[in-house]
Amino acid sequence: MTTQGNGPNITHEEIEFCAEDEKVEIIPNFDMAAIQILDGRHGPFRAQMKEVVPLWLAMMLKRRRRCTIITPEWMKLNRLDQVLVLEREQYAVFQ
Repeated sequence: MTTQGNGPNITHEEIEFCAEDEKVEIIPNFDMAAIQILDGRHGPFRAQMKEVVPLWLAMMLKRRRRCTIITPEWMKLNRLDQVLVLEREQYAVFQ
């Protein structure tokens, strides 16, 4: 499925792929030197010290029970409720 309107046709999968690079804060529960991977350098990781990483890395560490993800402001419930109201009020814009 793609977006409609005058803008470019972007699939939901492409949007999800781009969103995975969004930076989020984590609190690791381990110590490790910085790592160099394709998209850059991340770390060093120190237990209980905040670190900013891409969402995909945060999710991978969380699945392995290696960190806690700090909820970004845009993902908090009250902000999502505001966006939902806006989308319902301006239905034509969000189709």
